[in-house]
Amino acid sequence: GNRILSTRTNLSVTPIQRSVLLGKYLGDGSLREVGLTAELHWSHKESDSSYADWTARALGNLARSSRSTAVSGYGTKMVRRSTVTSCFIKEALSGFTRNNGLKDVPKWVAGAIDPIALAFWYMDDGSLSTHAKQEDRALLAVCDFSNDGCAILQDGLERLNLRSILYNSNGYNRLRLNSEDSERLF
Repeated sequence: GNRILSTRTNLSVTPIQRSVLLGKYLGDGSLREVGLTAELHWSHKESDSSYADWTARALGNLARSSRSTAVSGYGTKMVRRSTVTSCFIKEALSGFTRNNGLKDVPKWVAGAIDPIALAFWYMDDGSLSTHAKQEDRALLAVCDFSNDGCAILQDGLERLNLRSILYNSNGYNRLRLNSEDSERLF
């Protein structure tokens, strides 16, 4: 004769929220799994706090309203934000694993990278390479991903008509988009 009442504030993840979650996780985000649920955390330097807050607004009801500050290992003052803990976040980012300390990317990601996910990924881990003797090139840091994971990311970029080249610089993986593909990205 017991009655159980459950209230949920986030019945699902919208397509835009899913894209933002994916882009942040490919970029500066880290996932904390708690049983059947997970929460996504991200930090940006204090001078970029408006971007950290803007990301939270893009996530809407999935974002915690609170923010905190911390100091990075490099001595930089950081603003920290996170999502709520939810089974829907764990489901949206399912299949990522670690192998030898590197992220293995599930195959579904190649089909899920869309312009919104790519925008957040680039804003987090992208940069522009300029050189007087070459046209500008876009770079994506993929230091935390295995080579197989990088191949899946390249497939996802290719779906957006963006060809990339995986290369290693000082022990860190990068994806480079040559000038034409960089122009298409921007």
